[in-house]
Amino acid sequence: MKKRTKFILATLAAVVVMIFCTPLRYCNIPLEGAGGSTSSIAESRERGVYLMRYSVPTNPIILTNGLRLNVKEAWAEREWIYPLFSNKTNVQYEPPAYRIYIAFDNEYDTLFRYFEGDENLRFGCYPRRIGMVWGKCLVRESTTTPPTQFERIPIVRMSSSAIKATPIDTLGYIELNAVDW
Repeated sequence: MKKRTKFILATLAAVVVMIFCTPLRYCNIPLEGAGGSTSSIAESRERGVYLMRYSVPTNPIILTNGLRLNVKEAWAEREWIYPLFSNKTNVQYEPPAYRIYIAFDNEYDTLFRYFEGDENLRFGCYPRRIGMVWGKCLVRESTTTPPTQFERIPIVRMSSSAIKATPIDTLGYIELNAVDW
């Protein structure tokens, strides 16, 4: 086979691969067993995992470092997972697991700087550490203990030397009272 023919065949093969494989890079199909997260009370109710709504008696929450946290809404729900290649909801019953979500009105950049950046703040502390979810400024707690009528979550400054470090300082608390308990 001539060099020119080989080059043309290789080029055609590359074009075919690019046409058929490139969309797969941008496709984000939920895989079976992937944990699901809701972004609002409405979505939680729609998926059938909603348990209760919380009110925040002190809103905004003003921390001792001056940061103001504006809580938009807070709720508890059952933990759920995606079935294979679907956007449906499979509720996890064995073992039962629960989450508490808190949505903030603050700018994402502000929250990121304080909680993921140099300030090294955390919601809760080990072993009940709570992490940020997506870019929607949500915080969640995943636990096998059912949510209670009253939740008090510390906001702490952690040492930058270790993940499971003891908090250096407690800057404030988020207090949640169940509304539709």
